[in-house]
Amino acid sequence: MIPRNERAERAVTTYQYTRHPIQPMKRIPFPKNERNFQVEYHKTREGPNGFMCYYKNAATYRLEPLDAWRTLGVAKFTDTGKELKAWCIEMDEQHKNYGLPDEVREEKFFDVPSEK
Repeated sequence: MIPRNERAERAVTTYQYTRHPIQPMKRIPFPKNERNFQVEYHKTREGPNGFMCYYKNAATYRLEPLDAWRTLGVAKFTDTGKELKAWCIEMDEQHKNYGLPDEVREEKFFDVPSEK
């Protein structure tokens, strides 16, 4: 029989490295994930990037980094909560424009020429 902690770690490890033939998104796990608390940053090819938060037997998908941090509730002021906040902001800044076409990245995308 495998001890409980080792089973949980094995499940997380196999989950992280499972690959599909067509990779629709990249999952970046929070380094301090545990059995009952997991956060992943999803870089999607289509659609918005966001955070998948598993906490207290509930899963939520948050688009904003501070909303992902707020899922911890009162626990957001712990050391892990502060590290999660810094990690979420870093992931959002680092991968903000991933998957967007070049036309959308340019600021002149919404400029409409006026006929005079």
